[in-house]
Amino acid sequence: MRTILICAMLALDASTVALAPDFSGTWTLISAGEAPAGLEPQQLVVTQTATELTVVRTTSRGESEITYRLDGAETVESNMLGDTKIRAAWDGDALTVTRTRTLNAPSGPVADTSTERWVLEDGVLAITSSRTLPAGQPRAQTSRYRRP
Repeated sequence: MRTILICAMLALDASTVALAPDFSGTWTLISAGEAPAGLEPQQLVVTQTATELTVVRTTSRGESEITYRLDGAETVESNMLGDTKIRAAWDGDALTVTRTRTLNAPSGPVADTSTERWVLEDGVLAITSSRTLPAGQPRAQTSRYRRP
């Protein structure tokens, strides 16, 4: 009986891991959302482990790198404009990344929240970005990337 229970637990754990897709690789933009000119990443280089996802984004303005923890734990990025709290967690076969940014504006702190949903659709990486602007207007866009 104990052996059956252990095998069932291992099978459940393996099926949970199998749901999380591997986004690793080099991805090239094939369909852009509505990002301002020069800000849409033309290429993504993704390195993924069981606990982290590191993304190097290349735009016409250069490269940026960020690492997400995949366990839902919060990380904080700080710069001279303010703090951004980031959480990444699996939602079935999708990775959801939520950012809450607080900017230090002259009139006081201004916060906004954005969400990225990463999914693989027939070998294409689709990233849907949603944001509610400080004035309350919702905005969403989807960018698609293919491995060369």
